[in-house]
Amino acid sequence: MSNSLPTNGGRIINLLTKMYNGVVKYGTAIGVTMVTAPQLLTGKNAFKSADTNFNTGRNTLRDAYRVFMPAMATLTAWLGVVRTVLAGRLGQRWSAAWAEAGFINNVTSIPSDNDKRIALGLALETYFTSHPDYEVPTMDVTAAKAGDLTTAAVGGQTGVRGAEEALKQSNDIREPARKTALGLMSTLIANLDKKLAPDDPRWLAFGLEMPATPTTPGQVPNVTVTLDEMGTLLVQGDAVPLATRYRGRMMILGVDAKYRLVFSGTTPMGTITGVQPGVTVQIIMQAVNENSQGVASEPVIFTVPVVSDAQKTESAVKAADVAPLAPATLPNGNGNGSTSGSYAGSRLS
Repeated sequence: MSNSLPTNGGRIINLLTKMYNGVVKYGTAIGVTMVTAPQLLTGKNAFKSADTNFNTGRNTLRDAYRVFMPAMATLTAWLGVVRTVLAGRLGQRWSAAWAEAGFINNVTSIPSDNDKRIALGLALETYFTSHPDYEVPTMDVTAAKAGDLTTAAVGGQTGVRGAEEALKQSNDIREPARKTALGLMSTLIANLDKKLAPDDPRWLAFGLEMPATPTTPGQVPNVTVTLDEMGTLLVQGDAVPLATRYRGRMMILGVDAKYRLVFSGTTPMGTITGVQPGVTVQIIMQAVNENSQGVASEPVIFTVPVVSDAQKTESAVKAADVAPLAPATLPNGNGNGSTSGSYAGSRLS
């Protein structure tokens, strides 16, 4: 395998730390010349500082939105109340009187743009100040309320814009530091490729994997498909080393041109619902981890049986013969349900 570089800031810092320690411990013995320990330490510290400031800025922006969005939502709801009140005085159709109140562009609807909503709130503050007889204090339709809500919205918006600008500036510093850090890491890996054998355990001292170590999960063996009494397909396979997740894909033969994802989970097991009687499907399972995806399992072809009317009647009669107090069939210990009456799928050779 080839060692790939991380993209997450925390992982970059973690790997840089391990690389620095590796160069300090083994750099001279191995003959690492393309990168020095001081360079790695400087690159790590510069990126760590920039990344910390960036994350602080991102949190500040998130908090600013948490102030701005509720303020904006409250103003928007109030504008809706005001519009209803004014419609009782000015009529439903737009007119010059509506424009005087701040509803411009020949419409009486509430603007969808935040800036325009704030502008409308400010206009209504002026309008109700000039037309106090149009105020309805019991409904908070007043110039004072307009002032309070627009002030809160403007303050929240100002906070968001300031946080956005600060985040941009911090990212402008972080990005060059990130590229420098990744460049140092890439150079060290290239140097180690020339100095160490693929199975040399000293790779691990640098926080890296030995190139000779396999990381791709293998093929999922023994995949089977069964059908339970509710018409659900249960797909199962054996666990595979190095796998952290399993994906099941299915195609309807004669209908689908390619596989589609039907389940994903941390165990080699999944269920599929909605496949109609008489339909034939082909199913595969793949083992995956963070870095790679294994070869697909051997495909399993399964046809959902068609139940005749006579079988339905017989089943209903048998169900009626069951004593009311008889215990229902419970799922077995692994959560797969009873396997009686299930149908096994055939695996392609």
